Amino acid sequence: MALFLLGETELRDRKEKKHDWELLTRLFVSTWVRIIDSNNSIANLEAQKWAKVISAGFEGDIFKF
Repeated sequence: MALFLLGETELRDRKEKKHDWELLTRLFVSTWVRIIDSNNSIANLEAQKWAKVISAGFEGDIFKF
């Protein structure tokens, strides 16, 4: 899974066409890596990126859409 996050391998899953499959799989894989190893620097960097995206969707306690 870490090799996927580094861009050195691809997942064997069938790629979906209706959304950004690469982006979605990075989220899934980094989440699983963090569950297994919360100190993994690659997955933690990915989590920081997602935290910025998610935080930008909220203003105070209200979800902005």
